[in-house]
Amino acid sequence: MNYKLHYQNLIAKHGIAKRPVNAEGYERHHILPKSMGGSNAASNLVYLTGRQHILAHWLLFKTHRTAEMAMAFFIMRANRSNYVMRPTQESASTAAMHKFGMMTKAVKTPLGVFQSYRDAAAAHNLPESTFQGLLRSNAEGFLDLGSLRKITAAAGGAHGMSRRVKTPLGFFPYVGAASAAHGVSNKTIGRRCAENPDEYYYLDPPKQQRTGIPSPNAKPVNTPFGVFASATEAANVLGISRETMRSRLEAVSHVDYYFI
Repeated sequence: MNYKLHYQNLIAKHGIAKRPVNAEGYERHHILPKSMGGSNAASNLVYLTGRQHILAHWLLFKTHRTAEMAMAFFIMRANRSNYVMRPTQESASTAAMHKFGMMTKAVKTPLGVFQSYRDAAAAHNLPESTFQGLLRSNAEGFLDLGSLRKITAAAGGAHGMSRRVKTPLGFFPYVGAASAAHGVSNKTIGRRCAENPDEYYYLDPPKQQRTGIPSPNAKPVNTPFGVFASATEAANVLGISRETMRSRLEAVSHVDYYFI
């Protein structure tokens, strides 16, 4: 089946370029996903109903079959129009995440290294729940290698959000490297840094502070008080949180708040 053609036909037939007057039940969709280089330009955005939006991401996943498309399809369970996925769609999105997405975790067992719990469990002829129980109990020879973010793995921890960490096993350039060496999750390393700072601690300060520099992807927004260059700028001027501004932009009831 030509999923790419079906996707193009869906966008051409049902995609609405301008925000509908009655936007209830509609969601904004990037024709070319941002993970594939798509932008927030008006030419790359259309409005689809909740059902159409889910179908669009299903077709994108079937076309490209990547971790990013699997994740995008999976999170459509929480679509903003409150359209409920059909059982077949839920099953397909779960299968996509298990095979391609962020739920896939590499594991090491006496039989070798596997790229997911499912593959490893099948190789050992065990149910997935039983196999994960072996990992949680630290059974000898079974090691969860973690699910490092691709950007971290590709950059070797050198990307902008990495923090060096010290543990009883030595110094590590980023948390993912420490968690892999200890055979635990990134969250566990973070918890140990908080609970046992004598043996586990970060060598760098947190890197979550905002710089105040507008994002290159920022879009102008319209409000009853004027037009602003970004949602952040509008929130600052109006004296509200970014989350409140985002909720107003997305809420159907606030018709005077929308992205331009």
